[in-house]
Amino acid sequence: MAQSDPYLTQEFKYPNRVYAGKASLGEGRRKKINREIRKHERENISKAVCTLLNSGGGIVLIESCDKDFNYSRDGLGQDIEDKLHELLYKLSARDYYDFFQKGSYLIIFVKTWDMQKTYPKLCTLDTGLYVRIFTSTKLVDAIQLMNVIEKKSQGKGKVARLSTDTEQHILEDLLAKEYLCLGQTMGLAESDHIEFKDYSTEKWTQRMKEVIKQYASAFGNSHGGYFIIGVDDKGTVKGCARGTTSSELECKIKEFLKSLIFVHLGDCKSDDDFYTLTIKDVKHENDHSGYVIFLEVKPFCCLGFVENPHSWILDSEPHDCLAKCCEAKQLTASEWVEILSNQGPDPSLESQFERLSIEKKPPRAKPVYRKKGLEKLPELQHSLFGSIGDNLTIKPDRLYEDLKAEYPGLEDLLSPILPNAGAVIVSRSWAVDLELESNPNVVCDILLLAPNHYPTLYSVLNAEVSENGLNYSRLLAFVLKQKLVNIGSFTGKLCVIPTVLCLNAEHGKSSSSGPVMEYPKTYKLEDLDTVKELLQSLTIVILSFRNLLSDQFGVEYFNLLTVEQYQVLADDFFNETLFVHGPPGTGKTLIALETVKRIKNRYNCSIFDILYICENKPLRNYVR
Repeated sequence: MAQSDPYLTQEFKYPNRVYAGKASLGEGRRKKINREIRKHERENISKAVCTLLNSGGGIVLIESCDKDFNYSRDGLGQDIEDKLHELLYKLSARDYYDFFQKGSYLIIFVKTWDMQKTYPKLCTLDTGLYVRIFTSTKLVDAIQLMNVIEKKSQGKGKVARLSTDTEQHILEDLLAKEYLCLGQTMGLAESDHIEFKDYSTEKWTQRMKEVIKQYASAFGNSHGGYFIIGVDDKGTVKGCARGTTSSELECKIKEFLKSLIFVHLGDCKSDDDFYTLTIKDVKHENDHSGYVIFLEVKPFCCLGFVENPHSWILDSEPHDCLAKCCEAKQLTASEWVEILSNQGPDPSLESQFERLSIEKKPPRAKPVYRKKGLEKLPELQHSLFGSIGDNLTIKPDRLYEDLKAEYPGLEDLLSPILPNAGAVIVSRSWAVDLELESNPNVVCDILLLAPNHYPTLYSVLNAEVSENGLNYSRLLAFVLKQKLVNIGSFTGKLCVIPTVLCLNAEHGKSSSSGPVMEYPKTYKLEDLDTVKELLQSLTIVILSFRNLLSDQFGVEYFNLLTVEQYQVLADDFFNETLFVHGPPGTGKTLIALETVKRIKNRYNCSIFDILYICENKPLRNYVR
């Protein structure tokens, strides 16, 4: 996905897009192309989709090699469909993917993955971790790996054991011999603890390099075992690595094994000394006929990966996503396991804080807490937005009245586009609410959430529409959508359409502008219940702040402002001088810190341009 983005025209400037490159699409076309090319194209597409599933959703752009491609007629191609279905652990693809063709380009609209009870927190193409199952070495999927993590966390499977004492005695005898004879029988059979490989051909180096880490991972993640090379599957000594010295062979094997990736769980501090290597000469009528390699693998204390999991997340700053396609970052094995196994902060926190319980959560959603005994989420939503019924609700209503008085043309501008039901949330600057820099030409930002409508963010400008204004609107919509998913934990199909409205109050004229972003109808808010569900996520977004203790507990989590605290911040948005008074424990410092952030973004200045006065000297120094 490092390929250049072909879509920098206005109509395709979706803010969270990933370009998957060119591909031959359609079953008939795909059958005609080279196998390696087919694999490469499939990997590019599945990588892009995986990235967005793990990052709050978005849009994948695929350029068809065939200009006559018709998705309705040709489809994707069975191999691509199978891989995209596999990413969802065989759940319904319809719930996560929508397809739309624009010219010779295919757009895949990807909904965020939601963490259901029995499924992993991340979508993954390949875990990179192997286990031993009977006489086979198997690459586990993410669901199976969750079970491995659970067992390892409980200390199970850390003791090596062979199937029988007889196996152990035979192996001890073989290892005690000075050399082995070509054609002799080992007296052992393959089992869940023993694997034979011949490798007596000239290509032994390449074959050994390909599989030795897999078998080491498989035995180590299970109960240990022996990987014996130079013996066929019937247990007959064949010898391997003819023409090389024992020391050269030992160096090669150690080099192959050095690249295994170990991830330790919890407080485990064990070292990664996991194997014993023994190389025996093979002789035939006193002639040297290669070697038999005994690789004894001990059970790993934790997890051993052959490579980093094939699992990606977005790794682009929001501003960068406007000018080019978003970049994907492959998770390291350590990062991947941490996300998969993270249970959140210490349970003792819950004695003082209540975690907002949302059954399904996107992969990157962070925990949100609220002090116990305060309002629940539905009550908070009602306090902020009132009752949502058959009529249109505009909040904050006082702010809306003030804006209409300040800008006489505003009501005429908005009346034709506002529906009869739903919710309109008005802000002087949604950018400041979302911790972005404001635009001095913006009169207000208005978020529309209505049944049978796409969520739409209108930015009202008192200047002519420019590229700067359009980029402001796109960035705002992108960040709001990401926060609704990753902080608000909204798991439905979601878009936020950016639209710029131009208000010329002096001449009583107005106009609208912005790219036409076509989304599937499934991205419209279905009914009032869906509107209310999204408003709950919005409540979390606008009231949330990063807790000062996040670093201390080693987990980033959020707390919620009270409605009163939020109203102070919102109502005093334009005050350049603000005095915060109150008895101890009422949140003065929090209000001050949040105000400093808002002033910085409102006036696009440095924190060094803001004077902060506090009578408590240690607290003042901490804030500095």
